[in-house]
Amino acid sequence: MSTTPLDGHELVRTRDRDQVVSAVTKLITTHSMTVRPGGVFDAEINFVALSPSASDKAGLGFFAYGTAVEIHSDPSEVYAVNVPVRGRSAVEYAGRSFSATPHTAAILSTDGQTRMRWDRDYAVLTMTLGRDLMQRHLERLLGRPVARAPEFRPDVDLVSDSAGLVAHVRQIAQLERRMSGATIPATITGQLLSSVMTSMLVGQPHSYSDLLLQPDESASRRTVRAAIELMHDRVADDLTVIDIADLLHVGERSLQAAFRQELNTTPSRYLRGLRLDRVRELLQRPGTTASVSQIAADVGFYHHGRFAAAYRARFGEPPSQTVRDARPERSP
Repeated sequence: MSTTPLDGHELVRTRDRDQVVSAVTKLITTHSMTVRPGGVFDAEINFVALSPSASDKAGLGFFAYGTAVEIHSDPSEVYAVNVPVRGRSAVEYAGRSFSATPHTAAILSTDGQTRMRWDRDYAVLTMTLGRDLMQRHLERLLGRPVARAPEFRPDVDLVSDSAGLVAHVRQIAQLERRMSGATIPATITGQLLSSVMTSMLVGQPHSYSDLLLQPDESASRRTVRAAIELMHDRVADDLTVIDIADLLHVGERSLQAAFRQELNTTPSRYLRGLRLDRVRELLQRPGTTASVSQIAADVGFYHHGRFAAAYRARFGEPPSQTVRDARPERSP
C-alpha cells in the first residue's frame, strides 16, 4: 500500500514543469519555478477540496517535485499552510528568512511575495484557505468586523508554538486515507477547517493577535445562561460552539470567555457533559432496549471508543455497567 499522503486524489504526475506551474497557479497563486541543475524533475501533486464552496478556496494538497527547485510566488488570495513531510525548504517571506522542515512549518499569507528553495527530497502537505474565509472566521471569533484579513508571522515552530495546528492538518490527511478516496461529509470538513483556523489565529502571532487575545469585558453571566438553555434544548443536535455563538449573536471568543469566567470550563466541555448525562439517563430508563452505541449516536457521540472513555471518566464506570445495573436479568 502506498504511504504517499492523499494518494487517492492525484492531480498531477508529470515531468513537465510548465504543467505543474499551471496547476499550482490555479490552486494558490501565479509563480515562477526554476529547476536547479543536477536532478530530474518528477512532480507528484495530490489535492482534495475541503469545502463545497469554491469561493472558500479550502483544500489540502501533497507536493513533491523529485529534485531541487526555486520558486518565486506573487501575492495571493489564498493562505498556504505548508507542513513539511520530509526534507528542507529555505523560505523568504515578509522580511523573514527561515528553513521549513518537519519541525518548522510555514504560513504564507496573502499580501507578500515569497521565495522558496526546495531541496531535492523536500515534500510538503499544504492546506489552502481563502482570504475571505479566514477573515470571516476572525470576525466570528472577535464578534465584530475587521478592515482586512490577518497577516501571520510565517515561521511556525511545531515543537512549541503550534503543534495543534499541524495535528489538525495531519488529521485531515489521515481521515482522507481512511475514506479511501470517498468524499468526507461537509459537516466534518467544516468543523476541521474551523479547528485549523482557530489554531492559527490563537496559536500563531498575526496582525490581530493583541486584539483577539485581550480580555473581553462583554462576556456575561446572561450569555452563559442563554447558552446553557440552548444546549439543554438541543442537546442531541449537531451543534458546534460556533453554531451556539451565532444563534446567540455573540462572538465565539466572548462565549468562550464567559464560560471560563462563570464556570471555569469551555462551552464544548459543558455540552459534552450534558450529552453524557443524557446518555446515562436513557441507559437507565426502564424498558429501553436500544444498544449503547445507538443511544450514544442519537445523542451525538459517533466514535464509540472516545465516548466510552469520556463516559467512564465522568461516571466512574463503563456504559455497559450502567446497562447491567438498570436492566437486571429476570430470575427464571
